[in-house]
Amino acid sequence: MKNLIVDLGNTRAKLAVYDGLHILTDVVAVEHSKMLESAFDLCRQWGVTRGMYSSVARPGVGECFAEAMGEHGVTMLKLCAESRLPFKLEYPTLGADRIAAIVAGLREFPNRELLIVDAGTAITYEYITADGKYLGGNISAGLQMRFKALHAYTGLLPEVKPDDYDGEIGQTTNGAIAAGVLDGFKMEVEGFARRFLNEARKNKTKKAIILTGGDYKRLVLKVKSCIFARPNLVMDGVAAACELNFGTQIG
Repeated sequence: MKNLIVDLGNTRAKLAVYDGLHILTDVVAVEHSKMLESAFDLCRQWGVTRGMYSSVARPGVGECFAEAMGEHGVTMLKLCAESRLPFKLEYPTLGADRIAAIVAGLREFPNRELLIVDAGTAITYEYITADGKYLGGNISAGLQMRFKALHAYTGLLPEVKPDDYDGEIGQTTNGAIAAGVLDGFKMEVEGFARRFLNEARKNKTKKAIILTGGDYKRLVLKVKSCIFARPNLVMDGVAAACELNFGTQIG
């Protein structure tokens, strides 16, 4: 069954059509103001009448989107803590994007201890046991947020871009900021990854570290073992949850 899958972020939305768990289209990334138009186009082109969305946007954006889609004959479910999930959730305020990432991780890497790192506006870390129990996670500031904060909360520091990076030790103010932010970003993730691997070794279980999010490509980590890049992890998780909540058995 074809489904419209939407990952609604803080400022942009990603949309695609899935057939069950298999993606049929390229992922379309648009501003919120163009989300409905893109969704209507995909639904008309592929004959879609249902779907699911996850949202970390401000309250009301996702609900208004779902209502407008419903007026055009497309039923859109919202992924949330009350949705039918393939794991027990004891964290009722967990964000929909984090829920989706866990669903996808469990499906692709069963019977492994998992660390899921989503490097987006914020960096989130999710921990799952080999028997599929969600332990909880951590949240810290994402890459772009760090650059913006240095500019916003100081009097003289400029807002720079990652492209200003010219080595581990900056030779200019811009270079120093870029090096500090980028290397700090990598070192933070590496630290979480190494701690996870060290603890997982004690348990002698298979493990996997999954990287996703808009800035995952900048995470060229010195930790090499068991790392998998999955740029569409959240959308894949929403697609799996969509099948589950519309009553289709997923395998």
